[in-house]
Amino acid sequence: VIPDDGIECLWHQTWLHTPCPSNDDRAGPPREAYKFTTPQLISIRDKIVEYKAKYSAAQWAGNSNALAIVENLAEYLTEVQAEIDDLTANPPPTPAPDANYLLEVQDWYKSKGKGNRYDPTELKDKGIWDFVSGFYPE
Repeated sequence: VIPDDGIECLWHQTWLHTPCPSNDDRAGPPREAYKFTTPQLISIRDKIVEYKAKYSAAQWAGNSNALAIVENLAEYLTEVQAEIDDLTANPPPTPAPDANYLLEVQDWYKSKGKGNRYDPTELKDKGIWDFVSGFYPE
């Protein structure tokens, strides 16, 4: 936390000397297209809670910058929690299975010189057929 008189100067100098203040000139999808995953948002929320508790501690009492940090973190915590709640209530759909996945895995495994690990004959020879036979069509 820096002194009150340093905040305006620091912010202003950062704004003036950064090459891309808001990434508006970058290539790619619009800013709204970037989304955090639920685990990422939970991690962000946990850090916000940690820092909010830190700057709410007695040692920061009376420090106007710490108070401002706590107020901003409380606001951000509300936003992040709302996004977590929305993602939890309306999770993104699970993608459809890829019909070529099994073939791709088999080809990859063969390319490693290991043969075909999915061959029923090999699985029977290894004594594990009874454990995996349910995954194979009749």
